[in-house]
Amino acid sequence: MQDLPNYATEPMGNGPDGGQERHDGTDRAWRSYLTGHGVPRDDAIAAAWLTKAAEQGNQIAQAKLASLYEHGRGVSLDLKRAYIWRLLSLDESTPKPSYELQDLTRLMTAEDVAAAERQAAEWRQSHLATHSSEDDPAVLIESSK
Repeated sequence: MQDLPNYATEPMGNGPDGGQERHDGTDRAWRSYLTGHGVPRDDAIAAAWLTKAAEQGNQIAQAKLASLYEHGRGVSLDLKRAYIWRLLSLDESTPKPSYELQDLTRLMTAEDVAAAERQAAEWRQSHLATHSSEDDPAVLIESSK
């Protein structure tokens, strides 16, 4: 994959909710590559930026990344990862299951759903406790294979 541009050096703009963008520019980057706004559309590069934002706890990025994994756009089709990111994208007060989770559940084994729910809970707990680079959900996913 080509090197990602350094969006951290560009000035921040206002986010869609009127608040500031993420401090490191990941929101601008994934949105640009996902939509082709100002750069050639590239789902693989968008997925890399979405992963960075999702790992920082950005729920919108987590939902978008789940969709990419669910449909194999820019990443390998991976329903387990899609389920993990979709579950993490939900606010803890959101009633479950969402229709997206229901759709994924129909396509997965009960064992994969249980493992994905456990990994999402572990990541969420770890992320809330430490916010460190060791919280990478990809590490939790890889360690379970």
